[in-house]
Amino acid sequence: GARWRPDDATRIYASLGTAFKEPLLIENYGHAGFGIVGNLDLVPERSTSWEVGVERAVPETPLTVAVAYFDQAFRDMIVFDFGRTPNYANVAAVNARGVELEGRAAGGPWFARLAYAYVKTRVRQGGGSDFESGRRLLRRPDHRAEARIGRFIGGGSVSAEARFVGDRDDIDFTTSQRITLHPF
Repeated sequence: GARWRPDDATRIYASLGTAFKEPLLIENYGHAGFGIVGNLDLVPERSTSWEVGVERAVPETPLTVAVAYFDQAFRDMIVFDFGRTPNYANVAAVNARGVELEGRAAGGPWFARLAYAYVKTRVRQGGGSDFESGRRLLRRPDHRAEARIGRFIGGGSVSAEARFVGDRDDIDFTTSQRITLHPF
């Protein structure tokens, strides 16, 4: 990663990374008590990601704003697939990309934060009945937002927070059909 400060109020940053995750024991061997069938043929999950962003303190105010764009590419993502046995499978290729917006303010004993994220997840190359090419990943909302306000008190703080989670796909266990869950 790299970070550059063209002036005292602005930070521009970029990062690039790779990662891998070995299958967990439950993913390989399952759990008979819960009816989970493991899969010894799983291969490690791998990913490549990059991000660019800018953060700026608004002059003569307690406000800081930030925006970032990111892109993640997963290969052989390990998922729990409700429609098959064994229950765990590798999804060949998945993308997650989006933008994050944030505003923070701190003045005296008070602080506040507003944040929004748009994340588009898509299966590029399928790997199971619940992970068909072109569909979004299960339980990953496209939209999320958060608002927090708080006050510093002595060496700690007290705050209140509200979160919004947009609609997301899931599986109805009674019918084994893909459904869309309502936002909350």
